Amino acid sequence: MSLLNQCYWVIGTILGIMLGAGLNDWVPHLDFALVCLFAILAYEQFKAVKAYYPIFIAIIAFTAAFYFISDWLLLSAICVSLGLIIIHFFMSNKSAHEQAL
Repeated sequence: MSLLNQCYWVIGTILGIMLGAGLNDWVPHLDFALVCLFAILAYEQFKAVKAYYPIFIAIIAFTAAFYFISDWLLLSAICVSLGLIIIHFFMSNKSAHEQAL
């Protein structure tokens, strides 16, 4: 089962690379539509979870990426977000562990 999941992921990535290059010509302003899609998904997640830290992490990551590494904005924002999420995870587990003791 895990092998099939990996194969689907690899095939989807390859198809996305091949189709993504020509898709921008077919669908004008696709970049803007994808940003709006992720904004709506973030809003829906916030409504469901009612947690503020994902919004703060995204704002901090975008701001840091915009001012320090603007040439690679998306990749750097994702990396900063990942780092902040990992830090938040370990800090929340540490406080939960200390409360259990």
